[in-house]
Amino acid sequence: MYANFINPVNDALRQILNIAVQFDCSKTEREKIRSVLRKLLVIREMHSTYFICVGGTQGAGKTHLLRELYGLDDWLQDNPGRGERRPLFILERDCEAPYACGVDEAGQECPIDQEILRKELSSFSTGERFLLLRLYVPRKHFSDGFGFLLLPGYERLNRTNSLWQEEMRDTLKHAMGSILVTNANALATKATNEVLADMLENAMEGRQPIIAIGRTEAKSDDEREMLRRSAAEVCAVPSDEADRVLCVGRGPDYRKRWVPQLIEALANYAQVPDSIHYQRLADLRAIVEVELEAAVTLLESLVEDAGARASAQDKLINDILNTFRASVATYKRGYEKSLHVYLGGYARQATESAKAAYSSEEEGWENKLRSAKDFFLLNASETEQRFVDRIHRHWQVQDGQTPVDATYLALTHSAQKVLGLGHAPADILDSRALLELRQSNQPGQYLGYEKLDGTAITPFANKVEPQSVQKYLCLLLNDASSDNHLDANSARTQQINIALKYLPALAMEYLRLGHGVALYRRAAVDTSQLVNYDPVQLAKDIGDTLPKFTQTAQQAMRALLTITAVDLAIDGSLDVIPVLAGGAATGLGATLSVAATGLMGLGFIGYKAASSVHHYDVAKKNFIGASIDRFKDHLIESSLEQYDELMEVLEGRIQRNLSLAYGLDADQFSERDALARALRVLNVARRNLDAEIDRAQSRYLA
Repeated sequence: MYANFINPVNDALRQILNIAVQFDCSKTEREKIRSVLRKLLVIREMHSTYFICVGGTQGAGKTHLLRELYGLDDWLQDNPGRGERRPLFILERDCEAPYACGVDEAGQECPIDQEILRKELSSFSTGERFLLLRLYVPRKHFSDGFGFLLLPGYERLNRTNSLWQEEMRDTLKHAMGSILVTNANALATKATNEVLADMLENAMEGRQPIIAIGRTEAKSDDEREMLRRSAAEVCAVPSDEADRVLCVGRGPDYRKRWVPQLIEALANYAQVPDSIHYQRLADLRAIVEVELEAAVTLLESLVEDAGARASAQDKLINDILNTFRASVATYKRGYEKSLHVYLGGYARQATESAKAAYSSEEEGWENKLRSAKDFFLLNASETEQRFVDRIHRHWQVQDGQTPVDATYLALTHSAQKVLGLGHAPADILDSRALLELRQSNQPGQYLGYEKLDGTAITPFANKVEPQSVQKYLCLLLNDASSDNHLDANSARTQQINIALKYLPALAMEYLRLGHGVALYRRAAVDTSQLVNYDPVQLAKDIGDTLPKFTQTAQQAMRALLTITAVDLAIDGSLDVIPVLAGGAATGLGATLSVAATGLMGLGFIGYKAASSVHHYDVAKKNFIGASIDRFKDHLIESSLEQYDELMEVLEGRIQRNLSLAYGLDADQFSERDALARALRVLNVARRNLDAEIDRAQSRYLA
């Protein structure tokens, strides 16, 4: 009934246990969390199935009783004295032979053998692998929804047994039906009788437990009757309930006699009054309000302590990250402006071209008569489709160029201002001049690594020393922590700030290289090839194009494309570029490669606006302009989203490596955030469970 409300609490606790490992907490603190989870797992089990608890003093014969009920000689062996310290849930299933499972911290049920089950039952906290133990047996006595729960032996509390004895008592309080197992020797011992009285008063109050006197198979009927009267007296069983006291023991013939009596007695006395249901809820609330609250307080202190230790380093790291974020924002403003300029110009040209084609193909008496004929011949959809196709056609190609060319112009214009490319200084790049360079087999000049006179560019316009920028970028971004020699002193140098300043432009330079080489290799416009471009093809094209660069152009490109060497080689070798662009690459190089090819495909996205002509009650020429403007806006928006995603990847790398430089756990930031989020989830689940307990208790009070 309460499983749906206990489950979210357990799920949150499991997640928290996994996260808490990353923090500086002792085994004792971790066990506090495990203890709450273990108790809630047991309670959830007992609220979802009607369990008959089998309890009693140590060595009374509890295990023997269940072994006889189900023929579990191989699974439940005699263990005189102190045996189990943990409960075992026994459930009937449609199976041919018994089998056992353990539920681990992750909530997964795993099959276990007999030896592991014995070890788990005798362990508690120390050495335990599973939080919950189940033994499934072939169906014999019950239908679904019923089962037995074998409990550890009941003892007086002391310092050595308090943990598992208290959990056993909590479990017993949540039982519905119950069987108290004793024997002739126990009934004859005053100390044992006192323990039985304590168990009945404090753990079975309000219930009518079945009293099972074990090991009576060799007794005579008169001796068994005397034992029944003695047990009834010790356990305060009223005379009108004498049928809940019975003798049990070994042997198939004797078992045929007492098993039906036991099942009948359970049917008569396993029901509990509403006061017990109310008490079960009160016990559950105590765990939620006291023990779970203590665990939450402990976890919150872990977050606070970790935050306090890292606060000084956090500030320094945030100062460095803020430098990068400022560079990201500055580049983005310029990139967005360039996208609007060049894609806007392309869109205007496409609009004018499409409108002119519309006038030529659709206006005039001859064209009107054709449209009217189509209408009367029920071919109006063909007219509409012709209109839509015209818009797409003029968006995809204009005067030998595509939207990818316009995007490349925007990337080049942004790079020109920051990196000092070899294109002639101008507010607006000449798209026709660039197209001519592309068509005249001049890749170095087309990409801007050479000037028009054939001389190489000077990267960064002599403002910085490229090798120094490359060194610090590799330290900031290299994914192999063993190769990271960034330390707290170097992280404070001016060179780091310079590297962070140029990092966005250098990252986008890789995308610009991918665009440029792809366009250069596809001198004849073939939109289908560009749309289906992939990193493997990009790798091949870059590899084929590099030898056509002059040595000076290669040196310039090596200086600019420092970021391409981050994952696979920190010397900036051009040999790594084809690998980084291919499917074998991992990490940052592969991310940039996929982004480059993804933007090429975005250049031809039609946004499907033109496929819904009938939704617009405007003049068709106006609709042509509106459609192409939406194509342009969608491409700009997608390009900026891709830029943001790439910068997030870079920031994550920088944050991780700065954490290493300052001696912090690389994942401490994310782990603290994850633990705080998990605690919020836990608090919501606690409130929901608390509200359900209130609702249920009010029903029993009414």
